[in-house]
Amino acid sequence: MDKIICLVGPTAVGKTLLSLELAEKLNAEIVCVDSLVVYRDFNIGTAKPTLEERQRVPHHVIDLISPEENFTAFDFCEAANQAIRLIQKKGKKVFLVGGSGLYLKALTRGMFQAPPSDPLLKKELEKEMEEEGSERMYQKLRAVDPEWALTLHPHDRYRILRALEVFKVSGKKFSEFRQKHNPKQASPFLKIGLTIEREKLYQNIEHRTQKMLADGLIEEVSGLMKKYPLTCKPFKSVGYKETLQFLQSSSPGLSGGSKELSQKITQATRHLAKGQWTWFRKDLEIQWFSPHDSQIYRKIAELF
Repeated sequence: MDKIICLVGPTAVGKTLLSLELAEKLNAEIVCVDSLVVYRDFNIGTAKPTLEERQRVPHHVIDLISPEENFTAFDFCEAANQAIRLIQKKGKKVFLVGGSGLYLKALTRGMFQAPPSDPLLKKELEKEMEEEGSERMYQKLRAVDPEWALTLHPHDRYRILRALEVFKVSGKKFSEFRQKHNPKQASPFLKIGLTIEREKLYQNIEHRTQKMLADGLIEEVSGLMKKYPLTCKPFKSVGYKETLQFLQSSSPGLSGGSKELSQKITQATRHLAKGQWTWFRKDLEIQWFSPHDSQIYRKIAELF
C-alpha cells in the first residue's frame, strides 16, 4: 500500500507551494490538516487554499461546517479518514498538509472517543481553575486519576480540565478510555517537515500578514461580524482575534491603525509558529528538509 505523505511545519514556512508542486508531480490529492479551514466563510485569515490552488490539486477536509458548530480532533479524524479512502480509491497518493500537530498526531497514532463536553460543567471547572489555580486543580485530578495526572504538567490547564470533566460526566477515569483505545493505521505514514532560518520565517510571516490585509482581511471580518456570533471559535484564532479587536475599538483609524494591526497579527503569528516548532520537533519520525533545497523533489521521491 502506498505511503501517506505528511508535509508539516510552522505557518508560513512554505508548505502550500511545495505541496502543490509535489502533488502534481506525484499524482496526489491534499488533505488539509488544519483546525480552521474546516469553517466556511473564514477564508483570508485562515490562509485557506484559493480556488485556483484547488483547481490545480483537489483539497479535502475544507469548508465542512458552519463557524457556529464545534469541530474536534475526533471529527477531523473521521473526515480525514473518509477523504483518504476516497483518494486511494481513485488510485492516487495522499498528502496530509498542515500545521496542526494535534490533528496529525490524532490521525497517525489513532484517536479514541471520550464522552462529549458538557458546556455547563466545563464553565464551572473553568471558574474553579481561575479561582484556585492550575496546581490545585492538578491535585484534584491526581486524587481521582493519578495515572493520567502523571502524564501531564501541573500547568497544562486544558488537559487537566478535560480529564476532570470526563470523570465528572462519566464516573470513569480518563486513563481508562485511553487504555481501551487500540490505534489503527490504514497505511504507513511518511512524515516530512519543512524548516528554514528563524529570521526568514519571520519575514515570511510579516509578508503574509501584509498580503492578508491587502486581500481584504479587515473587510472580511467586518462582514463576518454581521453574519455570525462573536463567540464562534474562528473569531478567537490568530488574525481574526486581532482584527475583531481592531474593529471593535472606538476609533480604528484605518491608516495608522492598520499598521498597528499588522504588527499585532505578525507578533501573534510568530508566537503560533514557535509553538508549532516546539510540537513538531518532539516528533522523531519527521524527516526535515529546507523548502529552498534545489534537490528536495528528488530527495523526497527517494523516500518512497
